[in-house]
Amino acid sequence: MRLKNKVAIITGGTEGIGLASTRRFLEEGAKVVIAARDQEKGDRVVGQLASSDAEISFFRTDITVAADVRALIDSTVAKHGKLDVLYNNAAVFWPAEDGALADLDEAIWDEVIAIDLTGTFLCTKYAVRAMRESGGGSIISTSSTGGILGLGNTAYGAAKAGVISLMKNVATQCGGDNIRANTIVPGVTETPMVAGLFSDPEAKRQWTALTPVGRFGMPEEIAALAVFLASDEAGYVTGAEYVIDGGFSAQ
Repeated sequence: MRLKNKVAIITGGTEGIGLASTRRFLEEGAKVVIAARDQEKGDRVVGQLASSDAEISFFRTDITVAADVRALIDSTVAKHGKLDVLYNNAAVFWPAEDGALADLDEAIWDEVIAIDLTGTFLCTKYAVRAMRESGGGSIISTSSTGGILGLGNTAYGAAKAGVISLMKNVATQCGGDNIRANTIVPGVTETPMVAGLFSDPEAKRQWTALTPVGRFGMPEEIAALAVFLASDEAGYVTGAEYVIDGGFSAQ
């Protein structure tokens, strides 16, 4: 098992890419703490995935609140004795409200930046402190092709571009502490967060036609890369961003 005995926190681990990653991390032997705001959903996921071979727990966390994040990290270390992996995956995407810059409501900007960028910053900040105490670790963050291309969702794009830069700064600042930091940059992926955007089959057909491989990504494909980046196999990999978008951004 590639993650045997590693302790991992996965934010937004109750659905979509986060849930797929939670499953894969457990299959690879990690002890997983999922963090999200919805207690009921978190308890349900734990009930579904916990077994004698899968150690998983849920910690209710609002990643925009520093006290919540500190409590998450402290609880994880108190329970497991260390923190090896942080996967920053929690995010929001509100395409109907988050559009052209000139028309963007400042409240939408503030909320998207708070969750998608500041939340990643807070989790990373306190994870770094814990990882330094235990000899190092791996930090992974989910960005988006919206963070490397101008796709029109102003706040989301700015936040996701910021995530890439944040991970590069962590990589250069924390390499001497044996802490690695990398970013995954997915294209459109079959998750609940984007399902409503393509409820119309024709809209989905038109979008997939723009993608060289002719389909959307699957959460499990993102999770497979997250496992690699969390593992010791990626010991020399830091400060990188990995695009998984079926070739969309290569055009």
